[in-house]
Amino acid sequence: MAFFAIIRDHDDSFEVLQCHVNIWCLGGIFGHSNFVWDVGLRLKGVVDKKVTKLYIAFPFGADGSGVEDLHDR
Repeated sequence: MAFFAIIRDHDDSFEVLQCHVNIWCLGGIFGHSNFVWDVGLRLKGVVDKKVTKLYIAFPFGADGSGVEDLHDR
């Protein structure tokens, strides 16, 4: 089953203006494949409210090395 979600938990402090998800399958050594993905969001915040939580749900996990912001790259 595949899914993708951006969830505002009882929060109306922002709206999502744009969203993209890129997923690549890179061939590796000995038949192993590496999957690489990135998410781009453009949010618009409400002036007098603070964004406290933003959840993004994917149908797969990450390798635990953390999240890297690719915006400046």
